[in-house]
Amino acid sequence: MTSGSPFVIYVNGSRFEVAESALMGIQIRALAGVALDEMLVLEGQGPTPDRILADAESISLSEGRVHIYTKPPTAFGS
Repeated sequence: MTSGSPFVIYVNGSRFEVAESALMGIQIRALAGVALDEMLVLEGQGPTPDRILADAESISLSEGRVHIYTKPPTAFGS
């Protein structure tokens, strides 16, 4: 870790401290031990809705609390 304050991310209610100010979805999976067949969902703040977080997508941890939850893949229709 760096000498500065760590950044905090919550995954399924568990708190993780990291030195990086941004993480990719795949890094979050590794950090929290999330299986590849689970979906990462970034919890929206205020009027912003929740959204799926892709493995190759990067999110900033410096803009306040970041909460991620997981859910099994969902198939609609068929």
